[in-house]
Amino acid sequence: IMEGDFEKIEAVIEAGEDNGSKTFNQDLYRLVKDGKITRDDALSSSPNPRQLEMNLKGIFLSSGGIVN
Repeated sequence: IMEGDFEKIEAVIEAGEDNGSKTFNQDLYRLVKDGKITRDDALSSSPNPRQLEMNLKGIFLSSGGIVN
């Protein structure tokens, strides 16, 4: 952050998932899967609806490629 590399923040959060870090899309995905919010509400609230749409279809991408 101090160096201005803001585009790397999401990758760092995803990498820290084992420590409890989650992106907003990851939590939206969880809330949809748990039946707490609708798919449409999640997509309209998402900072990256295309990525969330892929996740809801079972496709998960990382900087290294597709992750299942």
